[in-house]
Amino acid sequence: MPGRLVSQKLSTRAAAYLVGVVVSHFKQFRLRLARRPGLPSEIVAALWQKGVHIQVFFVEVEEDQDIFHLAVDKTSLARQAFFENGWHADEETKK
Repeated sequence: MPGRLVSQKLSTRAAAYLVGVVVSHFKQFRLRLARRPGLPSEIVAALWQKGVHIQVFFVEVEEDQDIFHLAVDKTSLARQAFFENGWHADEETKK
């Protein structure tokens, strides 16, 4: 069903595969940030304000950090939003 959120816990490998298959023509980024409440909504809001559409957004949880994986449609605007907020984003390579 389109637009339905899936609440299953996916392994990192399964999630990366899903991102690769679903959005292979979109640029994919990875942000590793210290965990704090409200951070996911800050990321989404910063991209929304730039007019960037998020195709896939999922988070891996580590000890004291969250790793955000995003696939977006407007790469340069996404990079600008990340830079303006002090977030270092690595581009994910397709395997």
